[in-house]
Amino acid sequence: MAFRSSTRVSNRAGAIPIVLVTTGFAGLDDNGLEIGAGEPTARLGIHPDCGCDACDSGSEGLLEEVDGSFADVVSAAFVYRWRGDHRLRLGASSASYNFDIRSRWRRGNPPLDSDDWNRELLDATEGWDEISGSSWLG
Repeated sequence: MAFRSSTRVSNRAGAIPIVLVTTGFAGLDDNGLEIGAGEPTARLGIHPDCGCDACDSGSEGLLEEVDGSFADVVSAAFVYRWRGDHRLRLGASSASYNFDIRSRWRRGNPPLDSDDWNRELLDATEGWDEISGSSWLG
């Protein structure tokens, strides 16, 4: 994948900057978009994830993916933490991580809601390097 150009945008002081990078694959120079956030930059996604005709399901799903990449950053719901090879990415409606967490849920306590789970993930990663910021919306 070739990187063609990048743009870093941020609306307000304290807001997480969004990084847009045009990319190329399948012999074209600018048929992809990589979206990142923060400094250093955390990758949010590459769109489309595949450029072949067989995987092309139209623009509706692609636009939803791109919108989703922006929504958490713009609303300040985005938190990205890392230490070594371990990563945590939180958003308003999703969480992804690649480390083991000793959760009270594993001890038989049922989850109350996603906010409780997010608090446990944030507690488990306290002190890690972090990208977070204020809302772009004011």
